[in-house]
Amino acid sequence: MPAYIVSQIRVTDRERFERYRQASIPVAKSYGARYLARSDAVECLDGAHDGRRVVIIEFPNMSQLKAFWNSAEYQAAREHRLGAADIDIWAIPGPE
Repeated sequence: MPAYIVSQIRVTDRERFERYRQASIPVAKSYGARYLARSDAVECLDGAHDGRRVVIIEFPNMSQLKAFWNSAEYQAAREHRLGAADIDIWAIPGPE
């Protein structure tokens, strides 16, 4: 069953965040990740949206998602993101 990382992001330091992207995307892909959506153009159909960019990443399963998240390679990449963005990140299992 697929699993997803869903993030809301407001970049505060573009240079540092770009280093994060350059380092993290290849690592995610090595764990089977597919980037399904990355956009600032979020259209709120109901409720509220705070204007942050939304990113949705699909992994083959929750085990691969967590292996990516806990990997030494991702943790090293993550250091570039800390302090470079206001971000919320969720792990969500796919439908059964």
